[in-house]
Amino acid sequence: MEEGRYVREKKITMKDIAVHLNIDRTTVSKALSANPGLSQAMVEKVKQAAKELGYHKDPFASGLMTGKNAVLGIVVASEINRNIYASFVRSFEQVAGAHQHAVIICHVERKKEDLLKAIRLLRQQRVSGATFVAGTHEELDEQYIIELTESGMAINVTGSRFSHDSVDSIQYDHKRAGYDLTRYLIEQGHRHIMMISLPGAVLKLLDDTERISPRDSNNLRTQGYLQAMHEAGLPASVVVAMQTTKPSIIVQDCYMTLKATGGNLGQTSAIVGASDDHALGVLFALKEFGITVPQQISVVGFDDAYANLGVPQLTTMRVPLRESGETAGRLLIERMKAPNKDKARIVLPYEMIVRGSTSPTNQPV
Repeated sequence: MEEGRYVREKKITMKDIAVHLNIDRTTVSKALSANPGLSQAMVEKVKQAAKELGYHKDPFASGLMTGKNAVLGIVVASEINRNIYASFVRSFEQVAGAHQHAVIICHVERKKEDLLKAIRLLRQQRVSGATFVAGTHEELDEQYIIELTESGMAINVTGSRFSHDSVDSIQYDHKRAGYDLTRYLIEQGHRHIMMISLPGAVLKLLDDTERISPRDSNNLRTQGYLQAMHEAGLPASVVVAMQTTKPSIIVQDCYMTLKATGGNLGQTSAIVGASDDHALGVLFALKEFGITVPQQISVVGFDDAYANLGVPQLTTMRVPLRESGETAGRLLIERMKAPNKDKARIVLPYEMIVRGSTSPTNQPV
């Protein structure tokens, strides 16, 4: 290269791979697009050659022929300022990358206009598929999603009650998480277990005819707690956190709720927060009362978002965000290959993470 001159590096194309392997370009295209009809040996041979030659697929080039780009979308319709969906996004991107797809991420606030902007972007970029992630306080507009599926875009939803014949869904087993966490405390010997929940919580154990939306994690976790206490023949005590701030800051709300008791918690030996935020507020209040955790009272939460920031670190139920991101990506790829396949409904369990905020007790009934 002459000094002072820039020589552009040659871009490797499918044709280059075909010439290198002495096969036709169509075979290369099928192998790199994971289309059926080729032997696994041929697919691996083409992929290896592509890697050696330095081939990088242009995610937008395929759209010129198919009308859809090799791009997947994530629409996060929730309060994502806490970045708790980072592991979801990472695992989703890994699945997309393994199938030579790029990823577009849209953050949607509570306004319908934001959702419409995200949908317009997905259409403009001619994405092949998109996953909609709903938080506990958000609704997805069902009509818009149905229109996307009817346009040929592969769609699935995570953490939403939305249901449609051609839309796969991924749910979290919130009720089971509440049940398992409470059972863990009972097995540790705790008999007087309090739960702090959000305003609007259902304070009674519902029967099978009374339904709660699968996206209402607060009430489902509370129902799990109530069921475990009922089965053990123990008295349930659900305290609704007061709302002290606008917008409500849950940590402060729970702190003020416990402070209002003046430290008079009776025989309570364990407290279940409906989230890690609830549990952190409890830790702060107990510290001011001079109540040691876990020696006098055990404290647990849900999500594993900030659980390691507690002193001591919180025992919690971890939301399977990594698994749900991987599942969402996989379901989109499968739906793109088989648009008419049966709808999938996946329910993912939480994982219990035991840390220093819990210990056994020999509390009498």
